[in-house]
Amino acid sequence: MVSVPIRIKQPGETLVAVDILHVVPAFYPTRGGIEVLVENLTGYLNVRSPRTHAVLAPRTADERLDVQAISGTTVYSVDCPDPEAIRRHHQGIEQLANEHREFARILIRARVIIANVQPRLLHIHGLSALGTAASVVAKSLDIPVMLHIHGSIGGALSQHMEQRIHTAISVVAVSEFVRTSIQVEAGRTDGVHVIRNGLPDPRKDLFLEDVDGPMAVTMVGRLEKAKGFDVGLRAIALLLPQFPTLHVHLVGVGTEEVALRQLGDELGLSKHLTLHGRKEAGETLALLHSSACVVVPSLAYEGFSLVALEAAFLERPVVAHRVGGLPETVLDGVTGTVVSAGDIPALATAISMYLDSRELRTTIGQQARQRALELFTLERMAKELDELYESQLRAISQPTLSVTP
Repeated sequence: MVSVPIRIKQPGETLVAVDILHVVPAFYPTRGGIEVLVENLTGYLNVRSPRTHAVLAPRTADERLDVQAISGTTVYSVDCPDPEAIRRHHQGIEQLANEHREFARILIRARVIIANVQPRLLHIHGLSALGTAASVVAKSLDIPVMLHIHGSIGGALSQHMEQRIHTAISVVAVSEFVRTSIQVEAGRTDGVHVIRNGLPDPRKDLFLEDVDGPMAVTMVGRLEKAKGFDVGLRAIALLLPQFPTLHVHLVGVGTEEVALRQLGDELGLSKHLTLHGRKEAGETLALLHSSACVVVPSLAYEGFSLVALEAAFLERPVVAHRVGGLPETVLDGVTGTVVSAGDIPALATAISMYLDSRELRTTIGQQARQRALELFTLERMAKELDELYESQLRAISQPTLSVTP
């Protein structure tokens, strides 16, 4: 099990100025893709970069104190009692203020923190309510904003959100798909940088022994419709006659948990399916490692998929839908198999190939790990972002020269 080191703020401690303040839709103990990335990134750069990094995150259900040190990074929390408000990407500030009475409190608390830590640059990850509030505060305090888009921005951008994309000093996209989405939907073509996600190699910190256990398939993510786990279960159910001992691990929490459990019963998967809920990072990695393959059946807006990357580092082939940036993360026929979204028979066929052939899953798994080590390391991502921070801060600090005729 991997534990996240947490240090609680001590009496008398005050807010400390930082160079880069990262604003995220959620943070530990929530373990979505953005949270994992930012935790790894800030912990790494706070040790190896001349710039200091802190995190501003929503606090839901009293999960965190106002200030904590998590994995070596100071994390400031803002009360956000409605988690769904955090996930509504395309609302303007007026809509948010009218629809969520607590938004004014989010705005006030964010302003207090940002004004006190005085960041040289605000790095906003994703399109969230807290990010909206932070961008408003940054504008009022004349703090430049870097916007980091982790998924497709869709086709319903509000005027406010489009303005945020255009006024950011730069925009980071996690894949070419996301960059194209920004160009097409928001119309911004300059200052958009593709910096692909990266992770630390889990094999460095975890002892994962290759053992022959029950044949298993694992899916990980928020239990929401867009993640397509119902499609994944329907595909896996088709394989039970061929693989009667097959087991399915589903890791995550969300609004679809009850529906997915009921679907599993209807499909005859009740004895073959374990819904694990929220798991520690090390436990999730162990489940991925114990699987013949990992399934990522997202139906929309998957900008990259860290689950697919974790599987690659662990030498496990991935079966995924041809959605968003997934074909860039999973190379069809090289590091896994990519099929059309919603094609249940094709998904089942792809999964069965890896269940049926140890040689195939070993070969594809080794190729997946090699590509991950070449392209998707934490060190590479941190280096590229740190270089971008340096260039942006240098540009900000350069005085504007006026020429007198």
